[in-house]
Amino acid sequence: MSISSYRFLLVTDSPDDYGHQALREAVSALGSCQVIPEAEVVSLLREQVFDVVIVDAGSVTSAPELVSWIRASDFSVQVVVVTLSPHWKIARAVFRAGAADYLPKSLSKTEILANFQSILERRATSVRLDAHGGMRNDTGNDSVR
Repeated sequence: MSISSYRFLLVTDSPDDYGHQALREAVSALGSCQVIPEAEVVSLLREQVFDVVIVDAGSVTSAPELVSWIRASDFSVQVVVVTLSPHWKIARAVFRAGAADYLPKSLSKTEILANFQSILERRATSVRLDAHGGMRNDTGNDSVR
């Protein structure tokens, strides 16, 4: 997949937030980013495929529940939770639900870009392992037969 063809989905009820603007600008170097409110996530993810879904923890009802639902719906999609004020209890919950990362909105565009490049590289490795006989367990870890 070429670097400019990744599809991102940002789930937030405040798309004009400064942190979201910086996030969208950073990921635009990797592909396109669509922004939707939480109420539209279920129907959109049933119709379209995304490489990464970004969930704003402060703007959804329950970030861990949403992450869990997204991962159950499409195990290959990477879910990243962003937050204004990181908290270890929320971090633990979203990682247990299957999030690939938990990032503060205060990161610079360079740091955001580096994090998403790493996530996409891990995703590409997982897809290659699965295509060559790998197996996935519920935690998202790969094991080769």
